[in-house]
Amino acid sequence: MDDFNGERVITDKPTLVSPVDTKSYDLSAYFTLETDGATVSYTIETEAANEGISVSISEDGQLVVEGINDQATATYIISATQKGKTQFVRLPIKIDRASGINNIAVSSDIRVYPVPVTDRLNVATALTDYTVELFSTSGACVLTQEGNSGSISIDCDGIDAGIYMLRISNDETAIVKRIIVK
Repeated sequence: MDDFNGERVITDKPTLVSPVDTKSYDLSAYFTLETDGATVSYTIETEAANEGISVSISEDGQLVVEGINDQATATYIISATQKGKTQFVRLPIKIDRASGINNIAVSSDIRVYPVPVTDRLNVATALTDYTVELFSTSGACVLTQEGNSGSISIDCDGIDAGIYMLRISNDETAIVKRIIVK
């Protein structure tokens, strides 16, 4: 049962494109969660019948996507429950051999916190020589920081409140995470 008297508010998310292989994605990037360390429980609410995609949730909050057939598509509704409140997202998934498993970092290799950001954004990673870019929802780049190695802290003073996309990339990998600045 959900928290909305039988009516679910389901947020649509962009299509997640995954390679033909097994890949993990950080589910916290798809939900607006509190950052006080409260336990979060994820559930696959609606499973799509598609022989080309297998989806499960690991104990550490990773969505594990196994792509069996190239170009397979499916849509899943996933919930996150924290402090008795439940959120729902509709997540379309497409398997695309061209996306290449070696070109996308596994989300658990890069941690970005706190979300929402108030003054400093921390990036915890073992990557070397990487670039951090922050894009507004209109696509404008509002911050670029090049030549980073290891974990860093970014000053977000002067950045307007809103939703942003954080791109972390180097010659071998690229990952994008949604960030909220308060």
